[in-house]
Amino acid sequence: MGCSVCIARESKRGSAVEFAVANKPPVDSNSNASKKPGAFAIGKLVVLDVPRSVGPPFSNFKGQNGIVKSLRSTADGVIYSVLFESGQPSDEMPHRSTLDEVPEKWLRRGGALANSSNVQYLSVIAILQACRVHRIPVFQRRYCWTESQWRRLWKSIVTVNDNTNLNNHSLGRLMLFEQTDDSRLVLDGQQRLTTLIILLAALRDRLVEIGDTSTAQEISKLCAVDRFFPTMDDREDFRRCLHEVCPEGDSALLKAKCVFASLCSCLDEDACEEMVDATLNRLSMTCFVIKNADSIQAVFENMARKSQQMEQLIGTAQDLSSCVVCYADGDGGKVVASTHWGAAGERLCSDCAAKSPDSEPMTPGMPMVPVDLIRNFVFDHFASEATMRQAHSDYWSPLEAKYKNNVGGLEEAFIAFLENRGFPPSGRWALFKSFTDWWCSGTKPVGGREVEELAIKKMKETLQAM
Repeated sequence: MGCSVCIARESKRGSAVEFAVANKPPVDSNSNASKKPGAFAIGKLVVLDVPRSVGPPFSNFKGQNGIVKSLRSTADGVIYSVLFESGQPSDEMPHRSTLDEVPEKWLRRGGALANSSNVQYLSVIAILQACRVHRIPVFQRRYCWTESQWRRLWKSIVTVNDNTNLNNHSLGRLMLFEQTDDSRLVLDGQQRLTTLIILLAALRDRLVEIGDTSTAQEISKLCAVDRFFPTMDDREDFRRCLHEVCPEGDSALLKAKCVFASLCSCLDEDACEEMVDATLNRLSMTCFVIKNADSIQAVFENMARKSQQMEQLIGTAQDLSSCVVCYADGDGGKVVASTHWGAAGERLCSDCAAKSPDSEPMTPGMPMVPVDLIRNFVFDHFASEATMRQAHSDYWSPLEAKYKNNVGGLEEAFIAFLENRGFPPSGRWALFKSFTDWWCSGTKPVGGREVEELAIKKMKETLQAM
């Protein structure tokens, strides 16, 4: 990908350190490792692709998305129990249907956003150098990590730096949408990638302070203001983070920069360069590069579908956020909170992870919520980024500010808004459908500029009423 070696130095350990690309081979979802004991692990999103000739009840769910609830090996192959939605679930009474005895040959991956040839395990520097510009879509939520997460990331880097055996420490998943202008949209992982760039800027500032301008200049090339564009409302604060050592202000971005500046202030030149090396070369992410998606909306809907189904099971005996090994042990049903990812993507608790040498700690991210789908749907109506930006500034930003960027409060306001217009959602995850039903009601098919004019009209009504 053109990720060249850009720095070499002597550390206190006396060894040359280079910024290099992680060379772990791409993840192959069809490998033998992923098929033990089955091709689909517990918690995986799948689609039932059964022949119509099989008949009910299986044919009733043909083409529907479900989540793997359990699996077992038989003489004839792996047999699954799959959980499907049934009708429109509500928060109080989710409707679920479980199909047992489903042969593996009737299942395929659900919500497939990238195939194995588009999945890579890359170091942070390889990610930053892989394309000219990374952009957070304008419809994404604002940066919202907190101090506990910043310090947890810093502690992880210190641990990696102090232990030479901890190479390729994973920070989780990064989902990118590749565009024709050599830029990539960050669909999933914006909090982690934004935080890493702010951290690098703090390390760069410390190197400048102690006189290591050469290394500082190389870092500046990676986190220049024209190489990374956050979501609309974060851009000015992000620019300040790159240009000010400890910017004053209350936003999460500005606070993050000040925390990292404080953590960097005690580093001498060698320690600072070692932290740079550990961040760029020994931290990595599993990158899904989407090149042929029909629309970004489809990507978000697939991500949300699994969030919805997983959310329905939290706190139940089938809680798929628990450790799959503990749950399957003995008679099954033992719920233990998961803290790690296994080699095949399965969820593991800390005790089970200790027995699995290829497991990696989970890194916290922001779950998909219904308002994300609404935001994306609205801005998908604008053909150019310029008009999208203007509409975001005029209508969506004031709407979020009105509810102080509280997602829960904004969800409740949308529900009340739709109820008043005769489109009441049947549950939290039905909010998006009710909103699109209202949006499209009483309108005729339009094209070109008329699409944007209709979108502006709808956004005005929403802002005024909410």
